[in-house]
Amino acid sequence: PTAVKLPVPVLDSIAGEYRDANGHLAATLFRQGEALYEKDPHGEVTEVEAEAPNTFFYPLGSIWTRLTVEHDKQGKVSALLYHDDRHEERWERMRPAARTP
Repeated sequence: PTAVKLPVPVLDSIAGEYRDANGHLAATLFRQGEALYEKDPHGEVTEVEAEAPNTFFYPLGSIWTRLTVEHDKQGKVSALLYHDDRHEERWERMRPAARTP
């Protein structure tokens, strides 16, 4: 796929910690400059690029693998749907802990 450039605020809205259905850490997405990266539970970091505003791919990975961003009713990122040619997983976004004054 051809990568599209997304604005930094969009990348920031996707950055965060995501957990699988069992509550285990599945991935942490973070931004560096104008690029988005995924760190897996083993500490391996891989760049992800946008194919569309809500669809990402791994430029050095399988051509079938995608991350699709899901939003809640308020428009905030709520989960990532990881899918490849063999299976699909839904990763819930963990909300940052509330700060106390």
